[in-house]
Amino acid sequence: MEVPTPLLLIVAEDSVLLHEEYDEGRADRLAAQIRKDGMLKDPPIVGRLPQVSQLIELDGTNRLVALRRMGLDCALVQVVDYLDPALRLSSWYHIVYGRELDALLVAVQGVPGVSLEHISRAAADAALAQRTIVGYLSPSGDPDHAYAISVAADLPGQAVALNAIVHLYKYAGGAPVRRISSEEAVSWPQHGPVGEGHAEGIMVAFPTYTPHEVAEMALSCNLLPSGITRHLLPVRALGVCLPLDTLTRAASLDERNAILEQLIAERARAGRVRFYHEPTFVYDD
Repeated sequence: MEVPTPLLLIVAEDSVLLHEEYDEGRADRLAAQIRKDGMLKDPPIVGRLPQVSQLIELDGTNRLVALRRMGLDCALVQVVDYLDPALRLSSWYHIVYGRELDALLVAVQGVPGVSLEHISRAAADAALAQRTIVGYLSPSGDPDHAYAISVAADLPGQAVALNAIVHLYKYAGGAPVRRISSEEAVSWPQHGPVGEGHAEGIMVAFPTYTPHEVAEMALSCNLLPSGITRHLLPVRALGVCLPLDTLTRAASLDERNAILEQLIAERARAGRVRFYHEPTFVYDD
C-alpha cells in the first residue's frame, strides 16, 4: 500500500481558522514549553477545502493559540485534503466524574433552547446518528438509559448550546474530564477509562460532524467545544521538531519554507524520517 508523504508547510498565522474552543491554561503551558524547548515538535493539522481560501484547523487548537500568544506571525502545519476519502471524522465522548447526575441535568435544562428527554440509550444512539438530537448524557449507574439533548436552533446555535453544556462540567473543578472515542463508548462503562476506581461517571455523547459543517462553523466563528471532533488521518507527522528560530526569523514564507524543505531533506538522507506501519499505543507519563 502506497502511503502519502505528509505535506508540511509554514503558513501565515491568520490564514488558519479555528473550529473549536481552546483551553486557556493549556495554551499558556504549551507556549512556555515551546519557548523552553526552542522548537515546535508536532505540527497542528489543518484542512484544505475547494474554493475556501483559509485553512481549517482540525487538530492542534491549543498549539496554534500558543504560537499566537508568543507573537508569531506564522505556524508550521500539516496540510491535508479535507475531502480525502481516506480521512475519517468521528467524535470524542466526555466522561464526567464528581458531578451529581440530577444537579447536572437541572443545569443542562437551564441552558437556553435546550430540552431533555429520558429515553433508552439505544434510542439515543439512533437519534444521535440521525442527527435529530445534538447529544445525550448517560450515567454509569444506569448505562442502558440516556437523557437526550435537543436544541431548537441552527448549526451555530447548536454550537453555542453545546459549549454552554460542556462549560457546566469542564470548568466546575473536581476530576478532569476524560475522553473516549465513540467506538469505545459502545462498551462503556464496562471498559471505561482507568484510574478513577469505582467512581460513578456520566458519559456525554456528541454527534459526528461533516467536513462542510466543521468548515461552516470555523468560517462563521461559531466554535465547537474543545475535544469533541476526532479526525482520523491517513498519515500524520510527529516529532518534526522545527527550530523556533525558523518561525521567528525576519524572512518571507517562501524563505522559511525553503529552510523547512532543506531540514526535512537532510533528515531523510540521514535516515531520520521513519514510517511505522503498525498501530501504536502511546503511554504518556
